[in-house]
Amino acid sequence: ADVTASPTARDCVLTEWTDWDTCTRGCGGGTQRRTRSVDVEPTTDGGQCEELSEERNCNELAARLRLPRHTGDR
Repeated sequence: ADVTASPTARDCVLTEWTDWDTCTRGCGGGTQRRTRSVDVEPTTDGGQCEELSEERNCNELAARLRLPRHTGDR
């Protein structure tokens, strides 16, 4: 069986990643997400698309680690 891709095979082409979204939480651990989209749809015998979104953790420091504000000090 010949498994060579046909001359009409078209690989998936993806756009560049977007910038990371704003973190979902200001402290105590949140997530950020970025996305990309399909620029060229692949044929069934072409290279298929990879993930279209990614997530990462952000602002993992707990809120209690912040220094207290002293309103009376000038």
